[in-house]
Amino acid sequence: MPAEPRSRSAALLAAVAVLTIGDAGRAEEPQQQNAALHSAYYGFAVCEYCGLVSFEVRDGFHRETAYLIERGGLSEEAARKVRLRAWTDADLEWGNRGLGGFRNWCRTEGVAAAQRFIDFRNARLAEEGD
Repeated sequence: MPAEPRSRSAALLAAVAVLTIGDAGRAEEPQQQNAALHSAYYGFAVCEYCGLVSFEVRDGFHRETAYLIERGGLSEEAARKVRLRAWTDADLEWGNRGLGGFRNWCRTEGVAAAQRFIDFRNARLAEEGD
């Protein structure tokens, strides 16, 4: 009979572990399923850190995120979770760059993100003009 309490404890511990892992997977789900939206939010945060935000960049960013949210059928809460994760990721990356290390980040990822938003804006404006 002493083995029964141990097996109950082991079963309870296993159940808690499975539930915890399942919850962790669900917490990451919006970011994993919405990589393009995460990339847009992250890219805009990089543009902000690097001083690359112009009217065209901001407008392209708003157009792209609205498109991705609508296309994905995302709730406001799901989009919010993706946005917060992306901004956090960008903030952590900024902090990891060290003194002057952000310069290359801005020249590479920052410029690419700004151009992405400008390109998206231009494509949408061309579609609207048709």
